[in-house]
Amino acid sequence: MISVDAAWAVSSYIFFGLALVIGKWIFYNSNGDKEIFERSEFLEQCPYCTHLFFDYQRSHLKVCPRCQSYLSVNPGEGRKP
Repeated sequence: MISVDAAWAVSSYIFFGLALVIGKWIFYNSNGDKEIFERSEFLEQCPYCTHLFFDYQRSHLKVCPRCQSYLSVNPGEGRKP
């Protein structure tokens, strides 16, 4: 039978646990998708309170849900396609 002391058992348990967490982190972050901020065409940010919100109506005049500020998008400098 293999004799295992407590320090070796604890260190191997921590090592394999960290290896599992890092492996899953690499797997889920290496799929090549962009972040939600880059791939969402409906995401807007209020320039006054920096609140992020979705604008599904695509209107030129919007209201920030947090600070109730009116925001406008000029047709020439709007969102990226």
